[in-house]
Amino acid sequence: MCCRTDVNASKNGSFPAGYWGSNAECDVPIRTFNLFLDQIKNEDLDFVIWTGDNTAHDIWKQSQSYNLNFTVLLTDLMKAKFKVPVIPALGNHESYPVNVYEWGKGNSIELNDGVAEAWRDWIGPEAAKVLKETGYFSTVLEKFNLKVIALNTQAGNDENWVLMKNPTDPGQHLEWLRKELLASEKSNQLVYIIGHIPPQDNVDEWGSRFNLLIERFNYIIRGQFYGHTHNDHLAFFTASNDTTRKIINNYLVAPSFTTSTDRNPRYRILKVDRDTMRVVDYDQFKLNLKRNWTKDQTPVFEADYSLLKEYNLSNFGFAEQARLRGLLENDNATQIKYTFHQFGGIKPGTSGKSIGCSTRTTRTLQS
Repeated sequence: MCCRTDVNASKNGSFPAGYWGSNAECDVPIRTFNLFLDQIKNEDLDFVIWTGDNTAHDIWKQSQSYNLNFTVLLTDLMKAKFKVPVIPALGNHESYPVNVYEWGKGNSIELNDGVAEAWRDWIGPEAAKVLKETGYFSTVLEKFNLKVIALNTQAGNDENWVLMKNPTDPGQHLEWLRKELLASEKSNQLVYIIGHIPPQDNVDEWGSRFNLLIERFNYIIRGQFYGHTHNDHLAFFTASNDTTRKIINNYLVAPSFTTSTDRNPRYRILKVDRDTMRVVDYDQFKLNLKRNWTKDQTPVFEADYSLLKEYNLSNFGFAEQARLRGLLENDNATQIKYTFHQFGGIKPGTSGKSIGCSTRTTRTLQS
């Protein structure tokens, strides 16, 4: 509450939010997002992945139209600055009430209609039609022979109480995903999967089926990218019957741009091998709000770290991923470094066995 102009911060013993944002239970102001756009707009990018949660956390005053307006606003700002396509996905906070999404009913209709229209220029008319009907879509970047599948992760959201009616495949999402992957396999097309909620937070019925699809089509799925947690982390897929734990796929969770909860705003630029479309490295950037930038200053997003250099990896192939997994399970220094980045670069990192477990892709596999 200290971040809002209608609250007297001194009365509740807190502090007023900074002009550019604060490391607290705050969201960032629009001016900080514009600052990010102005800094990154001249980067040599091919496309942008946007994994959702566009609405402020003022859930006590929301409606579906109120939430949709945030997405439309951010869409318009990005269209004005980016010369490349942006591939977006819906988050759990786009829905009203938060987390509650039921296919073809209630406020989901208004949400789907609004985002389909807003994103049509980026994803194309056919994808926009599917998005309007279902809340998910796929679009093809012909230059890279790459299909980007944007999941609606409300289908597996463990806080979407509507799933009590159908926890296995609401909206026939997994069946659609299977058909999309099969079509890409038949046409020798590579695939990225993007979404908001990472597989670790799926309900088990949905997550187990999703994992099997990843296992079946792992060789054409060249990247998975999620958000939601506000943390910087990753996880590894292994075959269901392989006791050697050989890695067959992975996903990356980018840190949040919002400061909520107690984070620095961050973004990352992925480096990709054009032939395989696999991520080979990434550079991460942050806005250090501990510097207490004033209204008269222009903050600069600074380099945070690079993946390979930070974890002393020679590459990001499966063998080196397995070595990193081992370090995250057993090496205190690596665990401390990883959790320092994971939780926003604000507090000291920690160590422990649970860190290695967190790199597994579902709660079932973590147990």
